[in-house]
Amino acid sequence: MSKRGQYYTWSETSMKLALQALRNREVGLNEASRIYGVPKATLKRRLDGSNQTAKEEKQTPGSAGDLTPELKEKLHQHILEMEACLYGLTPKDVRSLAFKIAEKNNIKHRFNKTKKNGREEVVLCIFKASSQSKFKTTQSYIFK
Repeated sequence: MSKRGQYYTWSETSMKLALQALRNREVGLNEASRIYGVPKATLKRRLDGSNQTAKEEKQTPGSAGDLTPELKEKLHQHILEMEACLYGLTPKDVRSLAFKIAEKNNIKHRFNKTKKNGREEVVLCIFKASSQSKFKTTQSYIFK
């Protein structure tokens, strides 16, 4: 048996029904949790509105991305422009650019502030977005 519990085992309809029952004061928090199969802490957060990412009955698993889709697209366009000028960017360059963009736009991020680099997921996301993007790789030369 794994140490971690099962997350998001409840459905959006059961959450909606549980919230309606609580707001109409038909049942209490413990009973609503038991009847509808929704965790009590989750119900309380949703009822109070203290959950910052998920509102009402919607499920939002995972964390939010570090850059918005618009900024990722701008970064992707910048990479393509640099390639057109025959200046290839390494993945480390792209990560550094992602960090600078997040800092300049005052975006809450999970990037490394000591190394001033973005996360590798940003590079992978941009690379997967378009087959046009190619990162510069270092080449090893053998001298004889």
